[in-house]
Amino acid sequence: MALSTPERVSATPPQTQPAAPSKGRPRKPSVKVLEVQRSLRTRSSASRSIQNEPSASATVASEREGETNLEEVVSLIINLKETITQQTRIVANQNSIIDSFRADLAEIKSEQQGLKNQNAELQEEIRSLQAQLNTFSESLRSTGS
Repeated sequence: MALSTPERVSATPPQTQPAAPSKGRPRKPSVKVLEVQRSLRTRSSASRSIQNEPSASATVASEREGETNLEEVVSLIINLKETITQQTRIVANQNSIIDSFRADLAEIKSEQQGLKNQNAELQEEIRSLQAQLNTFSESLRSTGS
């Protein structure tokens, strides 16, 4: 019986360029991603030590571990999809909140501009009334003397 080695799945994804440059600081990997990477590294090193043994039982153990790794990878993919779905919902909710804040801010700025205009009109009216008062006061002084 010939010894066969299972295909290895890399614990790190291939390097790809992001579609667009990210804004702000880089994201940290989630706890789940870190656990998956740690789990794959542990299993990979255990797999190497088992594969170095030339016995038939090592071959059977290696094949079983390969099946287990495949099942775990499938499970991890499902968990990652769920995480991505949750994070997508969270981002959509946050975008909705941001849009709401932007609309509120635009409304507040409009109201603020209206109040500034009203304030300018009132200040002009105060100056006009002060001028009228000064004129009236001077006319009283001149007629009273």
